[in-house]
Amino acid sequence: MISLLATALWLGAQAPQPPAQPIAVTKSGVRVECQSGTKVGDREIITPFGRMLVATDPVADIVDGTQQLLDLTHLHDQGLIDDETFLQDLSTAGQLTALMSVCAEIMTEQPQQLYPYETVEAWGKRLDTVPKNLKYEKRVPWLWDQIQEASPTDALLLGARLFEEVAVSEHPQFTRQVTIASLRKGMRSRVPARRRVAALIAGRQQEFSMREILLQASLREEAEAARDGAASGIHAIHPHAARQYWVRNAANGQEKDRELAVRNLGRFGGDHAVRALMHIIAAWDIRPPQRFEFYGRTIWVMKQVDRGAIEAVSFDPIRQDSDVRHLNVAEEFVDLGSTLKVGVYSESLQTALLEALQTLVSDSKVRTKGEWLAWYGETWLPEHP
Repeated sequence: MISLLATALWLGAQAPQPPAQPIAVTKSGVRVECQSGTKVGDREIITPFGRMLVATDPVADIVDGTQQLLDLTHLHDQGLIDDETFLQDLSTAGQLTALMSVCAEIMTEQPQQLYPYETVEAWGKRLDTVPKNLKYEKRVPWLWDQIQEASPTDALLLGARLFEEVAVSEHPQFTRQVTIASLRKGMRSRVPARRRVAALIAGRQQEFSMREILLQASLREEAEAARDGAASGIHAIHPHAARQYWVRNAANGQEKDRELAVRNLGRFGGDHAVRALMHIIAAWDIRPPQRFEFYGRTIWVMKQVDRGAIEAVSFDPIRQDSDVRHLNVAEEFVDLGSTLKVGVYSESLQTALLEALQTLVSDSKVRTKGEWLAWYGETWLPEHP
């Protein structure tokens, strides 16, 4: 009897203990924090923040993420990795609970940083937070209602899921869309994360009646994340109008709008924005009120500011005249009139121009203003006649 009891105790001692912090590892190597009941072969992973479908990439292993989290936290606490790298590493490790906590902390302490918002949203698109038993036509209203009461990080998670759920066809199911009244109210929320979600959903749903609201918010919204959401939203609705608005403000708008317009062009402007930004940067060391030629275009450097540039008047693509407020898709702001007016600008705007160009051309090489001008004539123009 004693021998049998000793054997049972020995076997119990040898039985593997469940991971203290289980991390599911899929066949392709994706890691994500999971509940303790997750098993090898599962094609749906239940995480602390919703279900993750892995139908074609089933769970291949369950590991303990405790030590990895301790190691990453130690590196961050010692200053060996910065906040953004810490978030990237937590995300790659699938440490969702820690990731959301650190994102919330950075969003509070550094409200003008965009990367924690984007990190949360990247996971929100992969996770399904909607109750399984909820009817299909109720999913969009449920998500929108939850967003209105959620914390900023949860609002972003829910908003990213909502972005994937709303109808975007030519004949959408209205039960699968957020009403315009709700979106307009969302744009007035006191929480930047909710304003961001509202702007992104407006763009996803192609809400043309919100163009002017989004255009102005893309420059005058106080919170970086909400401002970027508005820029993304209007770019989705009417990219041509958005580009003309930003180019006009970047060239000669009010000082507080110019750098933000340049940043929007860097993120959303595309090839046409390269040409516009090059025309602006060419005027850097020209004293007003001088005019000069730049690849067949006359640029007039001036001190006067175009104070009407911020007015987000209606951009009607049907109008065929050359009024900047009604440019058709074949016209660009830089080509209007006999001259392009560019206001004098500060070194901070010059830096923003250089950074925007580097983003647009996806080039890791850091160039000076002179090097960019040479690159434009020797490389860009021959490839973009």
